[in-house]
Amino acid sequence: MRQFGGGTLIFGISDDRELEACLGRVGDTPTEDWLSDLIRASVSYTNRAYRVYGVPFANHADGRIFVIEYDDSPHAPHQSNSDQKYYYRVGHSSAPAPHFYVDLLSKRMTHAIVEVDRIRYSSGHCVQEADAVRIHYTVAIEGQNRSVQAATHGGIHFSSIDSHWRVVTGEGETLVGSGSVSGRRTPLLPKQSFSDRFELYGRIPLDANGNVAAAANALFEALKIRCEGISQNHAGNEYVLAPHNDPVNNEAYYEPVRGRR
Repeated sequence: MRQFGGGTLIFGISDDRELEACLGRVGDTPTEDWLSDLIRASVSYTNRAYRVYGVPFANHADGRIFVIEYDDSPHAPHQSNSDQKYYYRVGHSSAPAPHFYVDLLSKRMTHAIVEVDRIRYSSGHCVQEADAVRIHYTVAIEGQNRSVQAATHGGIHFSSIDSHWRVVTGEGETLVGSGSVSGRRTPLLPKQSFSDRFELYGRIPLDANGNVAAAANALFEALKIRCEGISQNHAGNEYVLAPHNDPVNNEAYYEPVRGRR
C-alpha cells in the first residue's frame, strides 16, 4: 500500500477480528511517534505520505487502536531497508514487486503513464451473407492516467489487426493494420479515468464448399488484436484479445489478456 494508491493499516484487531487494545506508549515514547519513526526508517526513499491516529478504548485507561492512513506517495517506489527489495500488495499480503511495476512507479514523476485496466465487450453476433460471414463486437476499453503528469497527447494504440478485421472508434474513424492510434481530443489529467468505446467488424469469404462454420471459426481465430494505452512519452502494458475455451458450455469466447513486455 505504500507504493501506489495508498491505503489503511490498523493495529489493534486480532486474527479473529476481535478488538485488542494496544498500549499507548512504547517505553517512554508515545506509540504514535514510535510507529512514525518505524515507518520512516523502514524504507528508502523515506515515506512521508501518511498519518497515524490513536483511537482510545472506552474501558481501557491506556489502550488504543492505531490507524495509519497512507496517501499515494509521490516518492515511490520505496525500497525495504531490511532486505533491499521492493514490495507490492497481492490480495491480502505483500510480495516482491516485478520489474515492470517498479519501472512504472519510477516514471510517474516524469512520464504520463496511461494504462488499460480492463476491456469490456458485448457478445458478438454472426451474420451469414451470400458469399461471406460477418462478426461484430462492441468493446469498451477502460483505464487511467496513473502518473502525476497530464497526458496531453495519446490514446489507445492498436496493433496486429488482421486483414479480415477493422476497428471503428466512437468518432467513426476506421483503424486497420498495425500501428493504428485512436487519439484523445482532450488531455487526460493525473489520476483521471477513461472509457473509450470501439466497434470490431470482421468479414471473411466462404470457402468453395460454402462452409459457414469453418469460415466463422477462421474469422474468430483471426481476432487477436493488441492494444495499449499511450501518451506523449510512454507506452503502457499491452492487452490482447485472445481466444479461450469455455469448458462448461463447450464453446469459445474472447477474453482480454494482459501481455508481457
